[in-house]
Amino acid sequence: MPGGFDRKTSSQSAGVEERSNRRYRMSVDIGRIAVLALTVSWPHFPLVAEHGDARRWLQLTANVGRAPNIVDAYGRAVDDHLRFCRSVGADPLTSGPDVIAAWIGDLHERPNSRAATVLHVHSLVGLSNATIHQRIIAVRSFYEYLVEDGLRERNPVPRGESAGEAGRRGGALCVSSSALPGFPTS
Repeated sequence: MPGGFDRKTSSQSAGVEERSNRRYRMSVDIGRIAVLALTVSWPHFPLVAEHGDARRWLQLTANVGRAPNIVDAYGRAVDDHLRFCRSVGADPLTSGPDVIAAWIGDLHERPNSRAATVLHVHSLVGLSNATIHQRIIAVRSFYEYLVEDGLRERNPVPRGESAGEAGRRGGALCVSSSALPGFPTS
């Protein structure tokens, strides 16, 4: 299992037939079906674990049958976002799009851990566009949960615009870039 997830059965009684499926396992016990919940290993996501709303959101994400690697990636993304919020003194329940934009800017400026193996000069800083998009999607999902739960009025992470369209108007959260190959300059 990726990251920190364990499978726990909801029924450990004798005579329970277990069937496997790609997304989750089921226990069948005389006329009732109990879905086996994916249990999150909270030490991998310490800030999510201590933030009650984030903890409920990640457990819900696991319980609805998301793949363990998706739950792991979402947990890491929201843990990273909560760490950023803490560093700038922002509360996720009240922060606005300005905090989201600052967080995304931070993602673009971080040292790249793979810089030594990358040939392009632009790759020395910042996370890859794919990683940034994945983190934005996870944080958007977390904020949607907060809105649905009545803890926020609106989601500060916009959706529904392609980066190309929004980029021309200046509204994209993360505009994809394609770097030209680096040529040596004598």
